[in-house]
Amino acid sequence: KCFCVFFRVLVTLSKHLWECNVPLLVCRSIGFLGYVRLQIKEHTIIEAHPDSESPDLRLDIPWPALQEYLDGVNIEQLDQKEKNHVPPPVILRYYLNKYKESHEGKLPEKRVEKEALKQMIRDSGNSEEGKQRFVLDENFEQAIHYANSCVTTRAVPDHVQVILDDDCCTNLTQSSSSFWIMCAALREMVEAEGALPVRGTLPDMAADTNSYVTLQNIYQKRAQQQVEVIYRRASQIARNLGLSQETITESEVKYFCKHSSELHLIRGTCIADEYQKTNLDLTAYLEDPDSLIFYYVVLRGLERFIGEFNAYPGQFEDQVEPDILKLKGVIGKLLSEWGYSHALREERVYEVCRYGTAELHSVSSILGGCAAQEVIKVITNQYKPLNNIFIYDGINCTSASFCL
Repeated sequence: KCFCVFFRVLVTLSKHLWECNVPLLVCRSIGFLGYVRLQIKEHTIIEAHPDSESPDLRLDIPWPALQEYLDGVNIEQLDQKEKNHVPPPVILRYYLNKYKESHEGKLPEKRVEKEALKQMIRDSGNSEEGKQRFVLDENFEQAIHYANSCVTTRAVPDHVQVILDDDCCTNLTQSSSSFWIMCAALREMVEAEGALPVRGTLPDMAADTNSYVTLQNIYQKRAQQQVEVIYRRASQIARNLGLSQETITESEVKYFCKHSSELHLIRGTCIADEYQKTNLDLTAYLEDPDSLIFYYVVLRGLERFIGEFNAYPGQFEDQVEPDILKLKGVIGKLLSEWGYSHALREERVYEVCRYGTAELHSVSSILGGCAAQEVIKVITNQYKPLNNIFIYDGINCTSASFCL
């Protein structure tokens, strides 16, 4: 009865919180199985912490101050000792220009083209007064490393462009959040300059202190200039909307600009709508017979079983076998309503009935940890949260997330 009441309350609660734009997280542990479901109407992320992030050097589209510094060094006129202290971006920019001169001004995009650029750098680093050297200096090694990711045109990432083209960005209102106001200002900068703001940070690299500090200051100054432009524009937009001057702060804009390439937008689905759908689209997931989405189907069937029979399948030992047949019938009817004819493995139904009402501490602790992580992501607006259900299979120690 408690389980049945839980789901009736869940649907009502889901509707109410969806209307209020308040996130809802549901966590459920059933034997060796469990799931975490996050309902969130709209969630914006500024700092997504991507797994791999290339340095933002802008060697392909340098602004005047950076171009003047980078092009002010002729690598081929330096002796070996002087070469050892040249920052890798200067080396890479120099040979990038050489490459463009011999390739009709085009940047190296394909792998073979980037290998040709790397070889130019390698040949220069390996020669000393016409003699072949067998050890490449660290700054030249780093320049070769950066050639993989730092010479491609800095297009706006698709996930950022989607945000800039969103209706919430192009049609602001008094209820618009500071995120969308800053996005509107960012959109204007991208339209004017064709690129996102400079991150303003340099990775550690082999170079003498003076050269590194000078280069770092150039990037930091550019980043600060762009922060000021977006801050002024965002403040003006806020005033035009009749909002307070304090709606946007400079520190907030600085953080936003630094991570502008990591912006993400998630629009979730309502749990109540999910339960009321008669045509839930699971086609892409059901094609894989080993997909954990089948456990989602079983759990949905479990809920309907409880609603129909006012009892939990397998709660009593002598009812396990009869309940398996009943649950299979309920699940088959559910799949038929969704328009699917997929056969469900009997062992999956058996497992749920075998558990009865049992909750295992080990499984619950794993799910609790996963749920806590998602809550932190939502609160801090960092990292991409779950969208929208996570299923854990403790039998095979596997997990998967799905967007329903």
